[in-house]
Amino acid sequence: MPDVNGIEASQTHRQNQPTYQGSRPDHVRRRRFRLRRVRAGARGYLLKGAGRDELLRAVRAVTSGEAIFGPRIAQHIANYFSAHQPHTAEPFPELSNREREVLTLIAQGQNNNEINRQLCLSPNTVRNYISTIFSKLQVADRAQAIVAAREAGIGGLPSPRWDDQ
Repeated sequence: MPDVNGIEASQTHRQNQPTYQGSRPDHVRRRRFRLRRVRAGARGYLLKGAGRDELLRAVRAVTSGEAIFGPRIAQHIANYFSAHQPHTAEPFPELSNREREVLTLIAQGQNNNEINRQLCLSPNTVRNYISTIFSKLQVADRAQAIVAAREAGIGGLPSPRWDDQ
């Protein structure tokens, strides 16, 4: 490519977003740029200095529908995906772990005294947790909290939906 470099060719070919202009170190900026190329649909990426045989093999692979990346690029891609594994969202992320424990016990039908004993908390502390939970979930009472919790899969089987019958 005597007239353009790989970046310009990729931008022209894919009509992708402009290069990253952040304040990250060069190696991080380059790594993110490479990952953006892959996300934009690049099916091959070799670093400068790739040998003639490697270049020919890559062109043949990409034209036949395969994807090919140099070893360092493949490692960056693998590192990215291992660090960005999807996780299941926990219901009610606004609740602390302790508040979630209290809500679970409420949804299981336990009263304040049972929650006090099980979690070794004072009656006032349990009442404070319950008040905070109601506020964060925007529910008016224990029954609404139980319904919300069970619909989110907390504390037992989800409550039946009457409109489905």
